[in-house]
Amino acid sequence: MNIFYEWGRTAPEQLSKVADALDTKIIGIFATACLIISVTAALAKQICLNVSSIPFAVALVCFAIILIRSLLVLRGRRFFVANDPHILKEDYWVLQPNEAREEYWNYIEQNFDVNYSLVHVKGQVLQWIVPLLGVEVISLIVWLLLT
Repeated sequence: MNIFYEWGRTAPEQLSKVADALDTKIIGIFATACLIISVTAALAKQICLNVSSIPFAVALVCFAIILIRSLLVLRGRRFFVANDPHILKEDYWVLQPNEAREEYWNYIEQNFDVNYSLVHVKGQVLQWIVPLLGVEVISLIVWLLLT
């Protein structure tokens, strides 16, 4: 029970750090996508609507998907973090130490799935937007070569 208690006590903080790291990567990829498409559009002499603009349209669609997916996953969500020791003292002061551990473990267990699902969704979005950034770059290179 002590091993589970110790792991459970630090699990919300560990998932929070993973979520922060994923957020940082998603923001970096989003910023890169913005920079690439804006610089490429600025380098182009003119944008004309013909067959050679299809790669640019593909890049715009990729950028739009990156934009939407990034903003949806980065919006504020409620993330469970373990209680402060003072709050725990107020909530569990009447219980015996083993009962307090059991109650606290149940409290963490109830909210762990929420945290895990949020981190999982962030990971899935990152797996989607990295290849989309590659498609965007390749499409813009093709477009620049055609113009």
